[in-house]
Amino acid sequence: MLADITRLPNYTCVQTITRSVNGNGSRNNRPPLCGEIIKERKDLKHDPPVLSWDRMRVDVAIVKGSEVYSWVGADKFDKTDVRQLVSQGQTSTGEFGSLVLSIFSDHPTMHFAGERKSGKQTLFEYTYQTPERISRYQVKVGFAAFTTAYEGSVFLDPDKNDLVRLTAKSAQLPEQTGYCQSARELDYGREHIRSDEALIPKEARVWVVNREGMELLNVSSYSTCHEYVGESVLRFDDPDKVAVNDAVASPAAAVKPSEPVLIPAGVPFDARIVTPIDTDTAAMGDPIQAVLRSSIVDRNGTTLAPAGASLRGRLMYFAGRTGRPGQGEIHEIGIQFRWIELTGEQMPFAANLAASQGQSIRLNIKPGVGLFVFNGKRVRLDHIDAKWITMPEPSAN
Repeated sequence: MLADITRLPNYTCVQTITRSVNGNGSRNNRPPLCGEIIKERKDLKHDPPVLSWDRMRVDVAIVKGSEVYSWVGADKFDKTDVRQLVSQGQTSTGEFGSLVLSIFSDHPTMHFAGERKSGKQTLFEYTYQTPERISRYQVKVGFAAFTTAYEGSVFLDPDKNDLVRLTAKSAQLPEQTGYCQSARELDYGREHIRSDEALIPKEARVWVVNREGMELLNVSSYSTCHEYVGESVLRFDDPDKVAVNDAVASPAAAVKPSEPVLIPAGVPFDARIVTPIDTDTAAMGDPIQAVLRSSIVDRNGTTLAPAGASLRGRLMYFAGRTGRPGQGEIHEIGIQFRWIELTGEQMPFAANLAASQGQSIRLNIKPGVGLFVFNGKRVRLDHIDAKWITMPEPSAN
């Protein structure tokens, strides 16, 4: 297993993370004790109801035993914690590789707990316990990190001598964290990458139960895995450009000014987002393409960007929640422009949504991110038309 796991740093995958808040909260004036909450969670026969959720998609790789991240399709890994990409909500790290690396390297011995049936398959279960003094299992709240003891099981296929499932459960967490317990469950499979059969997580489930009985659940899946060599891919100093699609021609390419065009702030324009968005599959971090429906013109009447010029950016917010009775599900989709294509080159570009009649939008969730609100269990959009106003410079991730 150790020989297999040490090959993980040779690969990078796309990680799709669905985060949800589940449960009914406290049912009386006195919040239950953590012991009661943990026991109740263990005895649940059905998952608690989902109150809200969001979805994100990132690229993940392992460097020096820890994960590094970028938005999917970006040409750099520049974040050592997925929280640096997403500033709100519950996040977790370690599922791609560093957790399993720690478990197998820190536990030279495990206890054979017996055979376990999983469908038609017979697995061998081995248990382990990690005291706090050697643990690398951390729970972070704000800027504070709390190291905790943890325990779990490793399930192996005895016919293939292969890892199938892994679990890890923290000890009861300190009161100042606001949580009772954190737990993880990872399912593994083999994926053919070039000439290798790589051991990659198929799905990872991470849940944290807070002291009011609410469950914060993260479910990750991994896809599009490939091998990288050395540091040719792991660059930390290039701009977060989305690659230009040469098949999409821009009318702006016909004009080549001698100097870069400077687009001032406060100029209104219309744009159409032409990337289809399906709430069943879309995720925060997905690249977005749009086109200008009107020219961007300065106060002197000079056209700075013609109608039809391409805009590129990302979905920077994608979430759903349960509405009021009779309202159904509500989806919120946040769009951020990052680049405009002029003269065949991508130039930094930013804009805010303008107020628009007949369209459900919320302004200023984050500077440079326009938030659209849609009702319905599933929303399929082939385009979105909206009015925008230019900003001085692209806002940071």
